[in-house]
Amino acid sequence: MAEHPHPMERIVAHLPALIYQYHLHPDGTAALPYASNAIHGFYGLSPEEATRDVNRLFERIHPEDRQGFQESITRSAEQMTPWQAEYRILHPHRGEIWVQTHALPERLADGGILWSGYKLDITEHKRLQAELSESRAKLQEAGHLARLGHW
Repeated sequence: MAEHPHPMERIVAHLPALIYQYHLHPDGTAALPYASNAIHGFYGLSPEEATRDVNRLFERIHPEDRQGFQESITRSAEQMTPWQAEYRILHPHRGEIWVQTHALPERLADGGILWSGYKLDITEHKRLQAELSESRAKLQEAGHLARLGHW
């Protein structure tokens, strides 16, 4: 008998976000109990691959962002505050993408923590932000040069 997906999977499949749960065990090991199919667009992995080995996700985080990513999880765990972070992922086909994550922690009976949340692809937003900063810098430089010509 074929297994039918949970009815919520149909809804989640249409969201422009990766829906997930991240479990930090009391011994410091981590697991991904749930990941929507959108995980492929973020990490280039299937939900099954990601839930089988959460380290495969960490390996795809940009090396320059790994420490900040880990610090954001630790801060959320220690303070039991929402986990929010922006970081880059090195997708095997798409290249570098920017991700923003939001998740709420829940302390479990065994002392572990379960975050339930979502990730958004903010690559286009970051690209536009960089273009705007570059344009402002050029405008500022042009203004400076124009003032030099009118002394």
